[in-house]
Amino acid sequence: MIFKINLIIAKTNKYQNIFLGKNLTFFTHNFYFKKTFVKIGFFFRMNLIKFSNFLFMYLSDTDIRKATQN
Repeated sequence: MIFKINLIIAKTNKYQNIFLGKNLTFFTHNFYFKKTFVKIGFFFRMNLIKFSNFLFMYLSDTDIRKATQN
């Protein structure tokens, strides 16, 4: 019940410059979405790192091939 009330207050104070509202949005956001966001963020970051490494290797490999062909 406390979390529901906090969520309502956070929604009402979302677009106002009230410190209490910002605190409550942060708290409810962490309470509800922290675990899922951490999982998604970690998964996405790992995939992004893998993909960027693959892309860099592929591009450097093609550059080396082009340089050796000439």
